Formats: sequence, structure tokens, C-alpha cells
Amino acid sequence: MAGVESGGTAGRKANVKKETIYLAMACTIYEGSYPIKAFEIETDAIKFVLKCEAYHFKMPKYPDTDIDSPGGEEIYDSFCEKKERWVSRHPAGRDNTSCDSFMVIPIPKVANVELSGRVNDL
Repeated sequence: MAGVESGGTAGRKANVKKETIYLAMACTIYEGSYPIKAFEIETDAIKFVLKCEAYHFKMPKYPDTDIDSPGGEEIYDSFCEKKERWVSRHPAGRDNTSCDSFMVIPIPKVANVELSGRVNDL
């Protein structure tokens, strides 16, 4: 069990400066959302998310052609090359190319915390 030794400062609140940071989130229906980049300025986060969404909608379309049809193998090879190029250039990174959407969420940032005393393991 952890306890705090106050050193004569019991009852005083920590000096905390609150700010907000903005997280660009990759969202999936099946796995939820997870942060991909943090910003100090909300408009920068929004611009990044819009860039990710715009790029996301440019994903190469899966071919309609059956791979066993004449020329099908070449069509699929071309698709795979285009898809790999698209994945490697995605502004959200390779790991976020299969997400469903992007969003920005604000979260409080705690900075300049001054605490007196120490934490003891009892």
C-alpha cells in the first residue's frame, strides 16, 4: 500500500497548470479508437485528420477481374503494387491504413506539477 509523507505541507494543493492537447485518433468499428499523433494546436490536429481522411479515400480499388481470367494476374500484380505504395505513403502510418475513420479528441494536459513530500511503500 502506498502512502504520501507530507513533510509539513498537508492540506496544500499541488500547483498545477492545465492546458489541452489534441489527439488525432484512428478509429475502427471492431477495435475502438487509439491515438496516432498529439498536437498542441487544435487546428493542426484537424488539418492532420482531414489529410488522413482525404488520403484514406484514395485507396486503390480492388480489381473486379477474376485472377484466373486472361490478364487477371497482371491486373492483380498492378493492384498489389499500387496498394503497397498507398500503404507506405499513408500520413497516419502503415499501422493505421485499415481503420474506418479518424477524429480529434481534446484531453487535459497537466504540466508544472510541484509536489512536496515523498511516496512510501508501506
